[in-house]
Amino acid sequence: MQLFNCSRCGPWQIDRSGINDFYILRYSKKQISRIIYGIWNQRVKLNDIDEIPDVSPEFRKNELNNFTISIDERINTLFGYICLKSTEPGRIISEDIQRLCDVTHSDIEESVYWFLNYLQESGYISPHNINNTIIPNRIELGLTYSGYKYYFEIQSGKSKSNYGFMAMKYHDPELDRIFYDFFKPGCAKLGLDLKTLIDEPAAGLIDNRLRVMILQSKFLIADLTHKNPGAYWEAGFAEGSGKPVIYSCRADLFHEAHFDTNHHHTILWNPSQPEEAERKLIDTLRITFSIFE
Repeated sequence: MQLFNCSRCGPWQIDRSGINDFYILRYSKKQISRIIYGIWNQRVKLNDIDEIPDVSPEFRKNELNNFTISIDERINTLFGYICLKSTEPGRIISEDIQRLCDVTHSDIEESVYWFLNYLQESGYISPHNINNTIIPNRIELGLTYSGYKYYFEIQSGKSKSNYGFMAMKYHDPELDRIFYDFFKPGCAKLGLDLKTLIDEPAAGLIDNRLRVMILQSKFLIADLTHKNPGAYWEAGFAEGSGKPVIYSCRADLFHEAHFDTNHHHTILWNPSQPEEAERKLIDTLRITFSIFE
């Protein structure tokens, strides 16, 4: 791997074959801009301004094949970037307009001002020198209390996300049946979706996609049946991120669950009575999210 420190997108790394690609493929300015946006977007999604992305062939292919970036996504990336830079209440950040063009995948500065105007009208930022006449091409602004509060809600899973993430051993017939035939339909009855990592295959590092899916989820279900180390890690990561974590386990194997988790609320499921586990999951979600209609 070779580390680069770019003036437009900060540090990132790439392997030797990737370096050759840059010379052979000769990316256009628009393609390079798209990759730069992908780097910033990944940092925002991972809630880590110092993340050093691996700009692998898979990463670049995924970014360049994703032709449509919604206005909402660009605004959310900008807002997340501002929040990551605003490490303390009252801190005023000063940003170069070109950097914010890169962060929002904007060809013109007017787009950045349009996005900032929306965040200001929403009460999330307070401009101190948006149209800076003293220092040209720089923007000074700060987060409001509402902005900090909204960002905390996003990070703690209280945002508009309507899906849960399930950490589990894949390709186990019994557990697959519980997930697809009972847990997922049970969530749907409450207007919620339930996903696993393999439900949405995409290019890029699995660890990064995993963290992004958990951070953007509303809750997490961790199945302990197979003593899967990944499920324990994902549950810990979710709890550390402020997400509600619900445990599940096949009833006759619950005694083997790790002592750190076996005292938590756990939905025990029996392959011969899966409907009971679905009912318990629905009841748990109703109480957790106050869904009583």
